Amino acid sequence: MHKIIPLRDELGGQFIFMDDNARPHRTRAVQAVLENRNITRLDWPAMSPDMSPIENIWDYVSRAIFNWNNPPKNAQELIIAAAEEWDNIPQEVINNLIIGTDKRVNALLRSGDSNTEY
Repeated sequence: MHKIIPLRDELGGQFIFMDDNARPHRTRAVQAVLENRNITRLDWPAMSPDMSPIENIWDYVSRAIFNWNNPPKNAQELIIAAAEEWDNIPQEVINNLIIGTDKRVNALLRSGDSNTEY
């Protein structure tokens, strides 16, 4: 929350918080903080990871690591590689995913709970 509140204040206007529907993000304590801070949460259908831009980011990172000449050999090297590739994600990729979120949500609404092209 310590990063969400300043971001919301900086953006102003309409701010809709989107998380990944993980149980820790859906606790009563988290919900109370969001409500107390007047932060609207995007309603998120269960079992829909295809709707989350972060899944595309992780795919981008894993593909980049897969293409390394000397791939990580253990968990520690993998953590370091993931952090390095995370830092190398072009801002344009991130911007396109953010812009595309609206398209994903609309596709889901049109699909009537069936699969989307995402």
